[in-house]
Amino acid sequence: MISVLHSDLVGIARHGPRTVLFSRAQLGSAPGADWFEREGRQLARGRGAARRIVDASGDLVIRHYFRGGFVGRWNRDHYLYAGLKGTRPWREFQLLMRASQLDLPAPVAVAAQIVRRGLFYGGDLAMQMIDGSETLSDSAACGFADVDWAAIGRCIADFHRHGFDHADLNAHNVLLQRNQVWIIDWDRGALRMPGAWQAQNLSRLERSLRKLFPMQMASGEGERAWLQLNRAYRA
Repeated sequence: MISVLHSDLVGIARHGPRTVLFSRAQLGSAPGADWFEREGRQLARGRGAARRIVDASGDLVIRHYFRGGFVGRWNRDHYLYAGLKGTRPWREFQLLMRASQLDLPAPVAVAAQIVRRGLFYGGDLAMQMIDGSETLSDSAACGFADVDWAAIGRCIADFHRHGFDHADLNAHNVLLQRNQVWIIDWDRGALRMPGAWQAQNLSRLERSLRKLFPMQMASGEGERAWLQLNRAYRA
Protein backbone atom coordinates (compact mmCIF):
# COMPACT_ATOMS: atom_id res chain seq x y z
CA MET A 1 0.00 0.00 0.00
CA ILE A 2 1.19 3.53 -0.77
CA SER A 3 2.26 5.29 2.41
CA VAL A 4 0.68 8.68 3.12
CA LEU A 5 1.44 8.99 6.83
CA HIS A 6 3.80 11.96 6.49
CA SER A 7 4.36 14.17 9.51
CA ASP A 8 2.96 17.22 7.72
CA LEU A 9 -0.35 15.42 7.06
CA VAL A 10 -0.83 13.06 9.98
CA GLY A 11 0.05 13.24 13.64
CA ILE A 12 0.60 10.24 15.92
CA ALA A 13 0.00 10.37 19.66
CA ARG A 14 0.23 7.66 22.31
CA HIS A 15 -1.77 7.41 25.53
CA GLY A 16 -0.72 4.26 27.38
CA PRO A 17 -2.02 1.31 25.33
CA ARG A 18 -3.68 3.68 22.84
CA THR A 19 -2.14 4.90 19.61
CA VAL A 20 -4.04 7.73 17.94
CA LEU A 21 -3.65 8.94 14.36
CA PHE A 22 -5.13 12.30 13.48
CA SER A 23 -5.38 14.53 10.44
CA ARG A 24 -3.53 17.77 11.07
CA ALA A 25 -5.80 19.51 8.55
CA GLN A 26 -8.94 18.40 10.40
CA LEU A 27 -7.91 18.56 14.07
CA GLY A 28 -4.65 20.48 14.20
CA SER A 29 -3.50 18.83 17.41
CA ALA A 30 -3.83 15.41 18.99
CA PRO A 31 -7.23 14.55 20.51
CA GLY A 32 -7.38 13.61 24.17
CA ALA A 33 -7.34 10.04 25.45
CA ASP A 34 -11.15 10.02 25.89
CA TRP A 35 -11.96 11.75 22.57
CA PHE A 36 -13.34 8.55 21.03
CA GLU A 37 -15.46 7.68 24.07
CA ARG A 38 -17.99 10.50 23.74
CA GLU A 39 -21.67 9.72 23.48
CA GLY A 40 -23.46 10.40 20.21
CA ARG A 41 -26.52 9.52 18.19
CA GLN A 42 -26.44 5.92 17.07
CA LEU A 43 -26.56 5.40 13.32
CA ALA A 44 -28.32 2.48 11.66
CA ARG A 45 -25.72 1.67 9.00
CA GLY A 46 -23.38 -1.29 9.25
CA ARG A 47 -23.50 -3.38 12.41
CA GLY A 48 -24.85 -0.60 14.60
CA ALA A 49 -21.33 0.38 15.61
CA ALA A 50 -21.30 3.97 14.34
CA ARG A 51 -22.42 7.08 16.19
CA ARG A 52 -22.73 10.72 15.16
CA ILE A 53 -21.18 13.48 17.23
CA VAL A 54 -20.65 17.21 16.80
CA ASP A 55 -17.63 19.05 18.13
CA ALA A 56 -15.36 21.95 17.20
CA SER A 57 -13.98 20.01 14.22
CA GLY A 58 -17.46 19.55 12.74
CA ASP A 59 -20.14 16.91 12.28
CA LEU A 60 -18.45 13.52 12.67
CA VAL A 61 -19.15 9.81 12.52
CA ILE A 62 -17.18 7.55 14.85
CA ARG A 63 -17.23 3.88 13.91
CA HIS A 64 -16.07 1.13 16.24
CA TYR A 65 -14.57 -1.94 14.59
CA PHE A 66 -16.80 -4.94 15.21
CA ARG A 67 -16.49 -8.43 13.84
CA GLY A 68 -19.28 -9.92 11.77
CA GLY A 69 -20.30 -13.41 10.76
CA PHE A 70 -19.76 -16.52 12.84
CA VAL A 71 -16.64 -15.25 14.62
CA GLY A 72 -18.51 -12.14 15.75
CA ARG A 73 -20.86 -14.29 17.84
CA TRP A 74 -18.14 -15.00 20.38
CA ASN A 75 -15.52 -12.34 19.64
CA ARG A 76 -17.17 -8.99 19.01
CA ASP A 77 -14.28 -6.56 18.67
CA HIS A 78 -10.90 -8.18 19.39
CA TYR A 79 -8.37 -8.61 16.57
CA LEU A 80 -5.00 -10.34 16.72
CA TYR A 81 -2.23 -7.74 16.96
CA ALA A 82 0.59 -8.26 14.46
CA GLY A 83 2.07 -4.78 14.39
CA LEU A 84 0.59 -1.31 14.28
CA LYS A 85 0.67 -0.96 10.50
CA GLY A 86 -1.31 -4.17 10.08
CA THR A 87 -4.26 -3.00 12.18
CA ARG A 88 -7.55 -2.23 10.48
CA PRO A 89 -7.90 1.36 11.78
CA TRP A 90 -4.36 2.22 10.61
CA ARG A 91 -4.93 0.74 7.14
CA GLU A 92 -8.36 2.30 6.58
CA PHE A 93 -7.22 5.70 7.87
CA GLN A 94 -4.28 5.61 5.49
CA LEU A 95 -6.49 4.60 2.56
CA LEU A 96 -8.94 7.44 3.25
CA MET A 97 -6.11 9.93 3.52
CA ARG A 98 -4.89 8.78 0.11
CA ALA A 99 -8.41 9.19 -1.32
CA SER A 100 -8.52 12.77 0.01
CA GLN A 101 -5.18 13.51 -1.64
CA LEU A 102 -6.62 12.34 -4.96
CA ASP A 103 -9.95 14.17 -4.42
CA LEU A 104 -11.91 10.92 -4.59
CA PRO A 105 -15.40 10.82 -3.01
CA ALA A 106 -14.67 8.72 0.07
CA PRO A 107 -15.26 9.81 3.68
CA VAL A 108 -12.73 12.34 5.00
CA ALA A 109 -10.65 10.74 7.73
CA VAL A 110 -10.34 12.77 10.95
CA ALA A 111 -8.73 10.38 13.44
CA ALA A 112 -8.26 6.71 14.28
CA GLN A 113 -7.25 4.86 17.41
CA ILE A 114 -5.78 1.45 18.09
CA VAL A 115 -6.03 0.10 21.65
CA ARG A 116 -3.72 -2.77 22.62
CA ARG A 117 -5.23 -5.53 24.77
CA GLY A 118 -2.42 -8.01 25.30
CA LEU A 119 -2.10 -10.07 22.13
CA PHE A 120 -5.15 -8.33 20.68
CA TYR A 121 -6.36 -4.87 19.80
CA GLY A 122 -9.57 -2.93 19.21
CA GLY A 123 -10.09 0.26 17.31
CA ASP A 124 -12.19 3.17 16.13
CA LEU A 125 -12.28 5.51 13.14
CA ALA A 126 -13.62 9.09 13.03
CA MET A 127 -14.75 10.62 9.72
CA GLN A 128 -16.61 13.66 8.52
CA MET A 129 -20.36 13.14 8.22
CA ILE A 130 -21.74 13.06 4.66
CA ASP A 131 -24.93 15.07 5.09
CA GLY A 132 -28.03 14.85 2.92
CA SER A 133 -27.18 11.45 1.50
CA GLU A 134 -28.92 8.11 1.27
CA THR A 135 -27.69 4.66 0.39
CA LEU A 136 -28.14 3.22 -3.06
CA SER A 137 -30.24 0.50 -1.45
CA ASP A 138 -32.66 3.09 -0.03
CA SER A 139 -32.78 5.13 -3.22
CA ALA A 140 -33.33 2.10 -5.48
CA ALA A 141 -36.14 0.93 -3.20
CA CYS A 142 -38.00 4.11 -4.14
CA GLY A 143 -37.51 3.45 -7.86
CA PHE A 144 -34.73 2.40 -10.17
CA ALA A 145 -35.61 5.15 -12.63
CA ASP A 146 -34.71 7.84 -10.07
CA VAL A 147 -31.13 6.56 -9.63
CA ASP A 148 -28.31 8.01 -11.74
CA TRP A 149 -26.72 4.66 -12.58
CA ALA A 150 -24.22 6.23 -14.97
CA ALA A 151 -22.88 8.47 -12.19
CA ILE A 152 -22.34 5.38 -10.02
CA GLY A 153 -20.43 3.69 -12.84
CA ARG A 154 -18.22 6.73 -13.32
CA CYS A 155 -17.53 6.95 -9.59
CA ILE A 156 -16.46 3.31 -9.34
CA ALA A 157 -14.27 3.77 -12.43
CA ASP A 158 -12.53 6.75 -10.80
CA PHE A 159 -11.61 4.66 -7.77
CA HIS A 160 -10.48 1.73 -9.89
CA ARG A 161 -8.36 3.97 -12.09
CA HIS A 162 -6.37 4.91 -8.97
CA GLY A 163 -6.16 1.30 -7.76
CA PHE A 164 -8.74 1.39 -4.94
CA ASP A 165 -10.07 -2.10 -4.29
CA HIS A 166 -13.19 -2.12 -2.10
CA ALA A 167 -13.53 -5.29 -0.02
CA ASP A 168 -17.34 -5.16 0.15
CA LEU A 169 -18.83 -3.02 -2.61
CA ASN A 170 -22.56 -3.40 -2.07
CA ALA A 171 -25.67 -1.26 -2.34
CA HIS A 172 -25.37 -0.15 1.29
CA ASN A 173 -21.85 1.23 0.78
CA VAL A 174 -22.73 3.53 -2.13
CA LEU A 175 -24.15 6.88 -1.02
CA LEU A 176 -26.09 9.26 -3.25
CA GLN A 177 -26.00 12.93 -2.36
CA ARG A 178 -27.72 15.22 -4.85
CA ASN A 179 -25.27 15.23 -7.79
CA GLN A 180 -22.48 13.38 -5.96
CA VAL A 181 -21.83 9.66 -5.51
CA TRP A 182 -19.75 8.51 -2.52
CA ILE A 183 -18.29 5.12 -1.67
CA ILE A 184 -17.98 4.40 2.04
CA ASP A 185 -16.77 1.67 4.42
CA TRP A 186 -13.22 1.07 3.21
CA ASP A 187 -12.38 -1.39 6.00
CA ARG A 188 -10.14 -4.09 4.46
CA GLY A 189 -9.82 -2.06 1.25
CA ALA A 190 -6.45 -1.83 -0.47
CA LEU A 191 -4.49 -0.16 -3.26
CA ARG A 192 -3.68 -2.56 -6.07
CA MET A 193 -2.42 -2.75 -9.62
CA PRO A 194 -5.14 -3.33 -12.26
CA GLY A 195 -6.44 -6.91 -12.19
CA ALA A 196 -9.37 -9.28 -11.79
CA TRP A 197 -10.40 -7.55 -8.55
CA GLN A 198 -11.97 -4.72 -10.58
CA ALA A 199 -14.51 -7.03 -12.22
CA GLN A 200 -15.01 -8.74 -8.85
CA ASN A 201 -15.97 -5.40 -7.26
CA LEU A 202 -18.65 -4.89 -9.92
CA SER A 203 -19.89 -8.46 -9.59
CA ARG A 204 -20.24 -8.01 -5.83
CA LEU A 205 -22.35 -4.89 -6.33
CA GLU A 206 -24.52 -6.70 -8.88
CA ARG A 207 -25.06 -9.62 -6.48
CA SER A 208 -26.04 -7.17 -3.78
CA LEU A 209 -28.64 -5.56 -6.04
CA ARG A 210 -30.01 -8.94 -7.14
CA LYS A 211 -30.33 -10.01 -3.52
CA LEU A 212 -32.10 -6.81 -2.47
CA PHE A 213 -34.21 -6.33 -5.62
CA PRO A 214 -34.64 -9.71 -7.32
CA MET A 215 -37.76 -8.77 -9.29
CA GLN A 216 -36.44 -5.43 -10.55
CA MET A 217 -33.03 -6.83 -11.51
CA ALA A 218 -34.68 -9.67 -13.43
CA SER A 219 -36.81 -7.19 -15.39
CA GLY A 220 -35.99 -4.86 -18.24
CA GLU A 221 -35.77 -2.02 -15.72
CA GLY A 222 -32.92 -3.71 -13.86
CA GLU A 223 -31.16 -4.73 -17.07
CA ARG A 224 -31.24 -1.14 -18.32
CA ALA A 225 -29.95 0.20 -15.00
CA TRP A 226 -27.02 -2.23 -14.91
CA LEU A 227 -26.24 -1.56 -18.59
CA GLN A 228 -26.10 2.20 -17.90
CA LEU A 229 -23.75 1.66 -14.97
CA ASN A 230 -21.44 -0.59 -16.99
CA ARG A 231 -21.36 1.67 -20.05
CA ALA A 232 -20.39 4.65 -17.91
CA TYR A 233 -17.80 2.56 -16.05
CA ARG A 234 -16.13 1.45 -19.28
CA ALA A 235 -16.29 4.90 -20.86
